[in-house]
Amino acid sequence: MTGKRQSNCLGLLIASILIFAIPSDAFSFQLFAKDYVRIDLKGYYKNLLTISETILKEDYYSDLNRLRFEFDISLASKLSAKIAYDHDLIFGSILDTNEFAILKDQGADTYYKLDAVLADRSEIYWRHSFYRLYLRYTEEKMSLTVGRQRIALGVGKIWNPEDIINPSNPLSIEREERAGSDAIQADFHLGTFSGTSFIYARKESEHDFVIKPKTNFKGYDISALTGLFGKKSVIGFDFSGYIGDSGLRGEGTYTFYPERRNFFRSDLSWDYTFPNSFYILLEYFYNGGNIRNSGSLNQLSGEISTRNRNFLGINIGYDITPLIRFDTLSIWDMDGNTIFINPSVKYNVFEGIDWFDWLSGVQLFMGKPDGEYDKLPNLYHTQIQWYF
Repeated sequence: MTGKRQSNCLGLLIASILIFAIPSDAFSFQLFAKDYVRIDLKGYYKNLLTISETILKEDYYSDLNRLRFEFDISLASKLSAKIAYDHDLIFGSILDTNEFAILKDQGADTYYKLDAVLADRSEIYWRHSFYRLYLRYTEEKMSLTVGRQRIALGVGKIWNPEDIINPSNPLSIEREERAGSDAIQADFHLGTFSGTSFIYARKESEHDFVIKPKTNFKGYDISALTGLFGKKSVIGFDFSGYIGDSGLRGEGTYTFYPERRNFFRSDLSWDYTFPNSFYILLEYFYNGGNIRNSGSLNQLSGEISTRNRNFLGINIGYDITPLIRFDTLSIWDMDGNTIFINPSVKYNVFEGIDWFDWLSGVQLFMGKPDGEYDKLPNLYHTQIQWYF
């Protein structure tokens, strides 16, 4: 590492120490506000420790440290911007594994390179990037968003067949982290619950075009989807609403390939929160295509692929105390009879203050050989997250 890189690293560590030494509420504030210009700052620091092994049976531990700054900028009454800027430092034996060497070279499928590696050594991997970077223009009947943004197309809680531009992985440790795309999204509002979205996303490997009209019928939000994703074309639908006090939602897509077989995917979910805070979610997912071998590379990279077709997900949560919450996500591979279980406990360390959390959990994979989850290694994780 050059002297300049060492200096940058030292500067970042010093800045982090200074930030953490100051009370949290001092940092969630307006940086600037005058006339029509306003800049608000927030963000978080996360330390995530994981212990597991690769698919090649290499034992490892990984210590991820992320510092994120989020700037919300109001430039005028109709113009705003969002900037989310990250520094990720990773320590641990994972840096010496073949799996990490593959994953760090894959990168996100985005057109613009908004990240750079500042250090890549056996003892540290340091990368900075723009998690979000977009400009938004808003009027009463329309909004236009341009830049690195999250394109969310589905309504499912665990799986999203419609979410083709930014697919997520239910096995991911950081399920709340959703990759962004370099895109243009125009939303036209035709009424209180009706409108149409036009989306163009530019990826390194393809161009994506989506048209998604929506409306409301008897209390249910309903939308359709048609799109071109590289060489394949997709049509889809989704709905969401309530049966009494419980939620009901579903979605489905049919994919057309020019030189491969077409296939159907669908998802149906129901959830309910009891008065005592007990929460239950049931979700069924059918994958009629893109069947291939699954493995921990897919688990870590966020790539969605399955070996089998039918899956049932169950998510249960309960507030043990006002400060402690228990959650568990379980997925049953109905074809291969294998199971994924992810219990976790979240502790709000300071009563009455929601800016410091401690979460610990485990990912367990079990079942018959040659099932969806039989070859995936168990994983143990714990994290602290400090919001400012």
